[in-house]
Amino acid sequence: MESAKIASPIPPNIKMVGYPWRDFMNPLILPMKDKYYWMIRKDEKTHEYREAKPYWTSRIHGQEEIIFKPGYCPSSDWDVKAKIISIKIIHFDELPDYVKKEFGKSDYDNYFDIEFEKQVRDKNERCK
Repeated sequence: MESAKIASPIPPNIKMVGYPWRDFMNPLILPMKDKYYWMIRKDEKTHEYREAKPYWTSRIHGQEEIIFKPGYCPSSDWDVKAKIISIKIIHFDELPDYVKKEFGKSDYDNYFDIEFEKQVRDKNERCK
């Protein structure tokens, strides 16, 4: 399986500080606020946005899958798995209004736009 490609270069002020083993580690796990988790669950949200700062750069680089969790729920019964389709870097002004409202203005002008496709669970997997 080919890794999702970053569509634009990483800004020069962001250094790749990722770990060499990250490319074959477990999927990226993202705890979500309930409203966004349910939007993903209902196929109403297909993009996730994160600040393009070293913290997220190191975690996103080389990832192919995301697991969305409702908050910090320890149970995997509620997990939503998604395949990363593309990762782009966009400016704050290009973010959807609901995301701008959530983020507010920060020190970072650039954001990762992670496009994903929810994976359908096998009917034998537990899911609520």
